[in-house]
Amino acid sequence: MMSADPADDTNTLLLQLVKGDNSSIASVGDLPSANFTPPSAMYPVNLLFAASLTFALLSAFLSAVSEQWLVYYRKRSGGGPDYQGREQLKRQLGAERWRPELVLDDILPGLLQVIFSISFVICLHTLSPSLSSVSAGIAGTGLIFIFGAALCATWERKRPYQSPLSHLLCWTVNRMRPCFVAMITWI
Repeated sequence: MMSADPADDTNTLLLQLVKGDNSSIASVGDLPSANFTPPSAMYPVNLLFAASLTFALLSAFLSAVSEQWLVYYRKRSGGGPDYQGREQLKRQLGAERWRPELVLDDILPGLLQVIFSISFVICLHTLSPSLSSVSAGIAGTGLIFIFGAALCATWERKRPYQSPLSHLLCWTVNRMRPCFVAMITWI
């Protein structure tokens, strides 16, 4: 969609051959691809698709790095049981501090899905606005359902439908709780 369709030039040249008229296309500048400009709506679509691809590659890279960390985490070093216990505790505390599962399981896949969905709807809008509206409605309904389920899981953490979004919301609520308490006591 960002470059001219070579089939347009081929069809124009074939039509000229069938008609037997050699005067309609005098130079390469007369071909349909010579004055092609991509639709302005395709630039943000390509940027969003590129961002989606970047997040997908980043997710794959970080999962490979995390796998290496887990191999190192499970690897036992020499020494007695006390030394191994201290090493295990140090590694576990490091993993809890960095929280790689929050980024790998919750944030990056969510961003990837949202960015891809937005770019897909925008791309469909350039091709068929009515199909874009249907697709946006379905995606919006799914998003509302997922967000509602995550909110329900945030209220009661023993619910069976936990999701990465509910984990992210619980983490955010836990971090913001002191701010809410301070605001309530201030009021």
